[in-house]
Amino acid sequence: MPMILYCYALTGLQLMLDSCCATAVELNLQFNAKKSHCIAFGKLNHNVLRPMVLNNSTLAWVPLVKYLGVAYIWLVVENSHLTSTQLSGHFSWPAMQF
Repeated sequence: MPMILYCYALTGLQLMLDSCCATAVELNLQFNAKKSHCIAFGKLNHNVLRPMVLNNSTLAWVPLVKYLGVAYIWLVVENSHLTSTQLSGHFSWPAMQF
């Protein structure tokens, strides 16, 4: 069952994952931790992100996630109008042909 969770804090994200797991148990469903990933956007040091856990399995933090044909990418963007490096998410929409 594909789904995507957004949360502004790591603690909140873990609580959302725990809630999803509890609901899945009630509905007799399972999540596949091997096909699940975490991606962070913003001014975060990706080397020190706390591991997220789904069904007692650690989820990998990755710089790129593809979801329903859309690539979500964490990257460093340097802007000449800013005095420091800006970290942001980039949403890359696939080309559509009509």
